Amino acid sequence: IKETLHQVEAHTGHTNESVNSFQHMEHRKDVERWLVAPDASPNFNTACEKRYGDSGSWLLNGAAYSRWKSQEKSFLWLHGLSGSGKTVLSSSIINDISQTQPNDLLLYFFFDFKEAAKQTMDGMMRALIHQLSVQTKRTESRGHLSKLYTSCGEGSKQPSLTQLSKCFHSMLEEENGEVWIVLDAMDECTSRKSTQVTKDLLGWIKGFQASLQQANVHLLTTSRPEKDIESALTEWTDCRNLVEIRSDLVCDDIRQFITHVIAFSDGFKKLRDHKDMQLQNLIVKTLAEKAGAIPRFRWVTCQLDVLENCFSKPDVLEALSSLPTTLDDTYRRIVAGIKPELLKKAIRMLQFLIYVDQPISLKAMVEVVAVDPAQSPPFYPANKFWEEEDLLRCCSSLVAFDKTS
Repeated sequence: IKETLHQVEAHTGHTNESVNSFQHMEHRKDVERWLVAPDASPNFNTACEKRYGDSGSWLLNGAAYSRWKSQEKSFLWLHGLSGSGKTVLSSSIINDISQTQPNDLLLYFFFDFKEAAKQTMDGMMRALIHQLSVQTKRTESRGHLSKLYTSCGEGSKQPSLTQLSKCFHSMLEEENGEVWIVLDAMDECTSRKSTQVTKDLLGWIKGFQASLQQANVHLLTTSRPEKDIESALTEWTDCRNLVEIRSDLVCDDIRQFITHVIAFSDGFKKLRDHKDMQLQNLIVKTLAEKAGAIPRFRWVTCQLDVLENCFSKPDVLEALSSLPTTLDDTYRRIVAGIKPELLKKAIRMLQFLIYVDQPISLKAMVEVVAVDPAQSPPFYPANKFWEEEDLLRCCSSLVAFDKTS
């Protein structure tokens, strides 16, 4: 009988453990659904796909980055013009930290004007809290998030930004090791400079690390050199912590990018089939030299899109001899080059993309373009493109299609 009782007690103990474990998992799922944290991983994955060779090595091997990694509670701001490769650099940094500091906590967020949830400090805070709660091994850290959930009526109402900030701060203070945070594209945050202190991203960055007593947090941010950002950061941080993405630093990265696209892109298959290495080298040399004056990967991408549509060597040579000098000139030329019969569809697509607050599927965009308010009924299925991919040709480089998502 005693042996049977022991077996029953052991079985009951295992059952209780299973029930507690299940309840714990269900609670974490409830908290995760309630937090509604934007997922930054698609931005990271897309940026990683744009990296080639050892691009970004000028930064990763540089003194400023080494100092940022070695000093306690360090800060670094990378700034460059639109299209200069800041987001790709962010992905290089995230990969470097994950490889060289595998036991540390690594949090990141990509501000993104294409998604409303990724344009605010509220979205950033939710994403960082979620990542921290998933990665941390300390139950005390996750406990602060559970307390916030409970204080919000067991998830019946949403927390304020002030509550989220305090929760994140408390969670970090429970960590003994180093924590790395990468914030990309601050200039795409709509509340980076707010009259409300609790929503002021630049103000939060200034006081964030100083307010931490225990946690050793390394913070790195990127953005365009907007005046408000530059003024706010130069007030309190050492000038050595401000790194400009200059043309002389990224020229090798740009050359690697051009070489890779020509060697592997489907659009340049015709060129590769003709095995004219002299022409291929001329494309690399010309674009790399022209891009040197304006360190913009975006400018190079647009020129490569044009060259993909060349049908002969004379076409390529003519395109190379008349390259636009700036990114704005490039966009003007793209708009002017839209075929007249596609212009209405292109305008409708661009108008819709300007106002939509989240990414839209290619299939849905085909439906949008088929709508003509002047017709009755406005939507007529026969107006749809036969092939979805053909829709992208309407606006050339003005519209990007992310196949990963």
